[in-house]
Amino acid sequence: MKIKSWMGAYRKEAKHTLANNLDELKSALTEGGAVVGNFHSYSKCALHDHVIQLGEGFKQLEYREADQTCTVGAACTIREVMEFLLEQDRRLINHGNHMGQTFVGACLTGTHGFGPDATMADQVVEWTAMCYEGEQRDLNDIEWRWLDGPNRFVPITKVRIKTAPLTQYHVTNCICKLSQMQEFHAVGVPARAGPLMLEFHQKEQRAYAVLPYSGNDPVCIVAEYESMPSTTWDVAIGKSKSHVKGYLCETCRSGWRIYGACEECGKPASTPKKSHGSWWRIKLFWAFDSTFPFVSRWLSKSLNFFAQKEWTTITNPCDLDALYDTAPGVSLDTLNFALWAMKPTFRWHNNAYFVKPEETADFIEALIEEANKIKHGMLRGFIGVRELTTKSKIPFAGNSEGPVNAIDVYFKPKHVKYAEQLQAIMEPLAVKMHRGKRV
Repeated sequence: MKIKSWMGAYRKEAKHTLANNLDELKSALTEGGAVVGNFHSYSKCALHDHVIQLGEGFKQLEYREADQTCTVGAACTIREVMEFLLEQDRRLINHGNHMGQTFVGACLTGTHGFGPDATMADQVVEWTAMCYEGEQRDLNDIEWRWLDGPNRFVPITKVRIKTAPLTQYHVTNCICKLSQMQEFHAVGVPARAGPLMLEFHQKEQRAYAVLPYSGNDPVCIVAEYESMPSTTWDVAIGKSKSHVKGYLCETCRSGWRIYGACEECGKPASTPKKSHGSWWRIKLFWAFDSTFPFVSRWLSKSLNFFAQKEWTTITNPCDLDALYDTAPGVSLDTLNFALWAMKPTFRWHNNAYFVKPEETADFIEALIEEANKIKHGMLRGFIGVRELTTKSKIPFAGNSEGPVNAIDVYFKPKHVKYAEQLQAIMEPLAVKMHRGKRV
């Protein structure tokens, strides 16, 4: 069968095996197969001559109340893990923005969120591997080398992870300039900051989008997240704590929980429907964006005159992807055209660099300049910046040497050759590159 990287920049003919139990996995490994996830990597790292995907027999999910850890089978997707944890009133400590990845695959390729403990693999307290001798064994701290370098495809069959309690976030949004963000990293607070920006250094998690064609000093759309203790949830939403902790149906004016039954009337909760068949929307926007690229640039520049520079949002504590879409529900279910149009995961090829925080603005300015030299207008959408504020214990993590900013750059899949040229120039200026997004 033909396999391909995410967004199809790289393709390969390969033998495909679906393993549903340990015996089938052992057999496929003896034939030289390599275990892969759901092919979310933008790079060639999952493209092998013989690929093994794990089936239903590896979709184990078990929560241990005693230490609030969860055992996750290697075939479980991030969304499946998050939905399971929500039933336990728990959540993942951090995650990326694509829920179709397998959880284990995301951990092994360095997938991260932002804020403290950003790298997903840092949640793992126990790895169970299928050794090439055919036996399962738990890896200890000394054996992290098994998961790095050429041996990173040692098949992991399950992991045990730490979890966190449900969290509601107070989100502060701001439109500012890249130079202001540079001043922030230099002195702590931007010199020309507005009243909300003055509080940015007190928040826990920050991400922002840089619009590369919005002017000589690019516009940034910033989002900062501050977790709210459960004792304040009733103050934030004007309801009693009992209404927040348990599910109340729409008739009883709640809607926080999507599982279980209403505590007052017993009406079952309705889980949001998973929608499909939306790729035509993406293709339509691709065609429009390719035919009229000046429209995106005009919209970017128009933000310089946007009247509302600051606004706040309070997220739903039971929302699965509150860190990436503050509206209730998962963005992939709503199929809002405008949201999909701005969802880079499903539109463009992605390269990612890890850069020291104080060098971020200079790196972005140099990246935009070099990209325009290679091909004017090659950058698509925005340049995403997520701040990883703590050091990771994982050798292959982007923040293994200390706090960094993760910079995501987007291109048309057919422009991957230009992305390769840009990478050759910019990689020496970065701390390292994302292992799943290196061309």
